[in-house]
Amino acid sequence: LLALLSYPTLVEPRLTLHSQAVAWSWGFAAFAIACAWAAWKSSEPGMEANPEPAVETKDAGLESAPLADAEPPVPSLAERFLWIGLAACASVLLLAVTTYLTQNVAPIPLLWVVPLSLYLLSFILCFESDKLYPRWLFLPLLAAALGLFSYGINWYENNTDIKRLIPALCASLFVCCMVCHGELAKRRPHPKYLTQFYLMVSVGGAVGGLFVAFISPRIFQDYLELPIALVGCVVLVTCVLWNKSPKVAGAPVEARAMWIRAALILAVLGFAGYLGRAQAKKDRTYVRSARNFYGVLHVRDDKDGEYGSPAERVLVHGTIDHGTQLSRPGSERIPTSYFGRGSGISRALHTLHETRGHLRIGILGLGAGVTATLANEGDTLHYYEINPLILDIATHQFGFVNGCPAEKKVLMGDARLLLESIPSEQLDFLAMDAFSSEAIPVH
Repeated sequence: LLALLSYPTLVEPRLTLHSQAVAWSWGFAAFAIACAWAAWKSSEPGMEANPEPAVETKDAGLESAPLADAEPPVPSLAERFLWIGLAACASVLLLAVTTYLTQNVAPIPLLWVVPLSLYLLSFILCFESDKLYPRWLFLPLLAAALGLFSYGINWYENNTDIKRLIPALCASLFVCCMVCHGELAKRRPHPKYLTQFYLMVSVGGAVGGLFVAFISPRIFQDYLELPIALVGCVVLVTCVLWNKSPKVAGAPVEARAMWIRAALILAVLGFAGYLGRAQAKKDRTYVRSARNFYGVLHVRDDKDGEYGSPAERVLVHGTIDHGTQLSRPGSERIPTSYFGRGSGISRALHTLHETRGHLRIGILGLGAGVTATLANEGDTLHYYEINPLILDIATHQFGFVNGCPAEKKVLMGDARLLLESIPSEQLDFLAMDAFSSEAIPVH
């Protein structure tokens, strides 16, 4: 944890990536040598583990028997799946919250180190002592955290100040991770099965990471990992508490358990229904939603006067509009949004057209293709775009690129690497319009 916290404060500001790679390589080599030395030392004679001493018990004339003969209960399959589920839920929450935090701000180490540090801190506290995870405190906090998460998702989609969003999401993440890891720590099995227990915890963490990084972008059209993880957290807590009902004075055991279980089930269904309704309402507002490695893209049709503007089609990435086309004939040649007649890019190109005539124009970032309205017949227009979904949407949901009379080409790939690798473009004008939601890529 200390090494992680030192990275954005000590390592990254002072060392280049090359220096970091060299230092890491030497450190990893030293680690491999240390592992080999430890393995060689452990194979020496006399290093075998000492047999567990027999603890004798005496009872009413029975012969002494070693305690080791009492076989501990084998963890059930359901218990193993619960270990995996709790670990996976915390892992998904960590990665989903990190995605939310870094979407509208450059993905710098400071922003991904904070949630990861809180995740690790919850591990440290919960496995240090069961006293550091009192259920009476963290279960009510979990209910508050789930509500704060729900509001946080709404804040995020409405561009709430990041200074409010970061503490809210991070605090909620910490509480949820404390609950997941605290319940894991409480369910540790007999030492004989600890190796299996920690293996299942590691499997759960890996499953959560694979779900967010590889499965979700292929099966979902929006960031649904966080709502799914929140519902999963409630379901897992319900499973944990199913037979852990608190005592209710004067109530029979069977009735008490029945009411507690019914309340838990209603909580799960209610929370899942709320999140599902919110997602369905959002989906109805979009003409198209698509997702890949680079994020989620939405195409929205706004009615006349709906957002204080005429009827238009809007491309949304994250929480930011990345291009607007008016819903009227001939709109494919009308510059809008950030690229209107009074904008800097429009004024610069207008002046260059007057002084130089036909231009060679290069633009980093395609978006909806609104900048194509600024190129004239006889111009050469080159776009450098990394996201294939952007090209598909710009040519099928918007008319700017198809309606541009200039000689145009879209070069796919990282613009910085493309410009380094291709021969000189001899451009008259180069614009940098590459954004991930609201953040300019750091490099």
